[in-house]
Order: sequence, then C-alpha cells, then structure tokens
Amino acid sequence: MIMNNNNSDAKEFLKKLSSLRCVSGYELDSPAAAAIREEFSKYCGDVKTDRLGNIIARKDGSPKDGGRKIKILFAAHMDEIGLMVTGVNKQGLVTFTTLGGFDARTLPCREVIIKTRLGAEIYGVIGAVPPHMIDKDKKDKASKIEDMGVDTGYTKDEIEKLVTVGDTIIVKREPVELQNNCLAGKSLDNFAGVTALREAMRSLADYRHDAELYFAATSREESGRTGGAFTAAYSIEPDIAVAVDAGYARAPEIAEQDSFEMGKGPAIAIGPNINGKVFETLKTAAANNDIPYQIEVCPMDSGTDASDMQIAGNGAATGLISIPVRNMHTAVETIKFDDVVSAARLIKAFVTELNGSRSDWR
Repeated sequence: MIMNNNNSDAKEFLKKLSSLRCVSGYELDSPAAAAIREEFSKYCGDVKTDRLGNIIARKDGSPKDGGRKIKILFAAHMDEIGLMVTGVNKQGLVTFTTLGGFDARTLPCREVIIKTRLGAEIYGVIGAVPPHMIDKDKKDKASKIEDMGVDTGYTKDEIEKLVTVGDTIIVKREPVELQNNCLAGKSLDNFAGVTALREAMRSLADYRHDAELYFAATSREESGRTGGAFTAAYSIEPDIAVAVDAGYARAPEIAEQDSFEMGKGPAIAIGPNINGKVFETLKTAAANNDIPYQIEVCPMDSGTDASDMQIAGNGAATGLISIPVRNMHTAVETIKFDDVVSAARLIKAFVTELNGSRSDWR
C-alpha cells in the first residue's frame, strides 16, 4: 500500500502516542490523553473528558428525512499497562508490582521511568543477576516480579525521599519503524486503535451521515473490568457500539486459529459478545469498499470494551474490530500500519453502510 500524506501524518501521531505515558487508571493527567484530546478536537467540535478520563468526541448526524438518528459509539482504549511502586528494599532498589497484564519475562534489563506524585520523573533500570551467580536449578526459570527492583543510582535514604508507594512506572521505549510499513514500540495495544479512530474522524469530517457518531478514547481497560467504556456507553446510550482493539498477530508460538495475519486487514469478531447484524454489516461494508478483513471467533467474553458496552444501561448492539499486534503486552509490540488504515476505512464504510437505517438494532 502506498502511504499518502494523511496516512503518513497518522503514523506520526501513533509514534507520538507510543512515546508518551498513559498508565491505566491514571489517564486524567497523562500526556498521551492530552495529545489525543487535542487531535480529536481538530475533527470534532464537541469533545469532552469525563470523570473516569474517557475522551469522547461527538459528531452530529443529519438524516435527510428528518427522522430519528441512531447513535453509534466507536471506542478504543487509550490506557497502557505499567508498573506500580510497592516500596524500597535494603539495597535501595525500588520494588514494584504490575498494573495490567505485563509479561514479567520481558522486564529484566529494561530502562524505566518512575513518575512520582511530586511531579518528578526518575530514570532507572531493572537489573538482572549475572549468569555466573545464578543457581543451576534456577537458570532456566523466569525471574519473578517480587525478586526484581529498579536501580536509580540513589541510596536507600535518597530514593525514599523521592518516591512513594503507588507511584507509577513505565518502560522507557521509543517506537521504531521496521521494514514493509511495520512499526514496533510500547502500547500499540491500543494506541493503534485510537489512531484508527482519529483517521476515521478525519475522513468523516466533511461527510454528511445520518447517525449521531461518538468516538471515545476510553480509560481503564487494561486494569480490569469494568472500565471507562462502561460509563461512556451508559451516558451515551448508543444503539450500536463498536470496540476497536488489538488482536493477536500470527507468530510461531501461537496457534493459527487464535491469531491473525499482519497486513491482511483487521479482524471482525463473531460470538455471543457480538450482535449478528453488526457483524454482517461490518462484513458487507468491507466487501463493498474493497477493505481486507479477517474473521475472529470469540466464543466467550471478548475481553475488550465490547464486553462493557454490551451490558451498559439498556445494552447496545456491539461489534469488535481487532488490529493484529505481535508481541502483545511487551515493550516491542509490532503492527503493520496498513491494518490501522484498513480499520479506519472500515469504520467509515460502516457509517456509510448504515445511512438511512432506522432499525432498533435488537
């Protein structure tokens, strides 16, 4: 796929978000959330941040016959996994626990940044025991979180004056571009989804659509149910709610039936968490607009914002669009940017496919 100027701009926006902080539960004062709100405001005049930190952009519809407008909510969580300070040990190392599903195997030898509640940012490294000093029976075993610590260079007395229990930690990582339009970095789950929303909003800026559209960068998805998508859907009361999230990209150690190929478009989910009419409309919209897509089978709870939005208030007819991400929940999550563009195109195509719809979507 040849990148045009708009797509290139979108990739730069994604790279910017990946370099910023937005730890789950701490979205309200995060620099990534501020960047998202600023970007959303370029394409929607009505943008707000609610008490849970959700950033919600609204774009009004204008049915040609003046009839009832259906409400469609597109949601992509903006929070990232991180770490949280639990104390300081005798050696002056900062101990921590995970905030969200961080893979402990990937943490040793990482550079990190501690954000203190006093406003300071302290750089450190998560060390590793030299291989010469590891007992033979432990050499093939992964380190445990409780055995790790962040070395800041400060003494115990010095660091205890700077950090407090509950301070957040993120991995220090700048995104890198790989070959074939691929990108690797932290938190592409789910800044890729947020970028797809941004691209869809841009493409719909001058388009006259019937539905009342909402685009939400949601909070607290990574720190467990129920997240910000629940309160966003509860307040909006959408007829249709579509989550845009990350899906497992194919890799040697992942079963083919549980993963999707990068570069072949987003996956459209089907299962009990998904409304059948939404699923079929997404497929039709993709087919009618030559948008590549894959099918995701979700026999149970999808584990995404779609689960929350389905049961909020009176409920919503839900859908799920998943962008393939390799190395999920590590600091080197990898995507093919073509899939982000295809997801954005699918969102717009879904909106245009529904023009004239007056269904109650039950």
